[in-house]
Amino acid sequence: MARLKNRNHGIPPGFTYLQAQTGKQFKGHSFSDLVQQVIKHRTANPQHKYATDYGSVAEEVETYLVKILSANPRWLRFLSTGTPQAPASKPWSPQQLLQKAGSAVGVAKTHIKNTVAGIGLYVDWFGHGGTPESKEEATRRAGICVRCPKLIKGDFVQRWNRATSFEIMTVLSILKDLDLSTEYDKQFDDKGVCDACDCPMKAKIWSPLPIIKKHMVKESALKLWPQCWITDHAGRRSRIEE
Repeated sequence: MARLKNRNHGIPPGFTYLQAQTGKQFKGHSFSDLVQQVIKHRTANPQHKYATDYGSVAEEVETYLVKILSANPRWLRFLSTGTPQAPASKPWSPQQLLQKAGSAVGVAKTHIKNTVAGIGLYVDWFGHGGTPESKEEATRRAGICVRCPKLIKGDFVQRWNRATSFEIMTVLSILKDLDLSTEYDKQFDDKGVCDACDCPMKAKIWSPLPIIKKHMVKESALKLWPQCWITDHAGRRSRIEE
């Protein structure tokens, strides 16, 4: 069976997909972006009982693209009969993340509380079918973060405990696998932790705002930089749920 030679490389027709049942046409900036768009559409239309996990949708999208490429002899060079070089799924249990964060010891209570809130954010995102923000929005947020005086160097092991820091690094690895990056990533590698909420901002900029508000503790919200993208347009603190 033919496969894409490399899911990470562009192809002549672009990354497109047609959801036949709904007539919805998609066009992505990358293979991963296309898959995420399809997942979001399918999640919003549960009556069709589509597969919505990343692996299954990626396979369907790839099969569709292979058919398009196969129809043009000049495009066959983009196909391979071998295994494609694709972002791989990481074995990761959201429930295990919560357990490890909740059992953290040897760090300040505020950091434990913030870590549990942060991990809960990722559980909602990856564990319950959530989809990341657009690349444009994530880039906008990142541009604000790199100017923020609250952004500091972060040693995950020192700031949290070893088990929790390892799981957070796993989350960052998942983002890389899904090709979620912005032009500010290298700056985040130098300074990437928010001193107000204790979160690694390379990951948090991709999270939907309602989920961030749901999990952020009030103590952290009060510490945010007044120009933080989490605040509303009037400059007031975002409403944090009780």
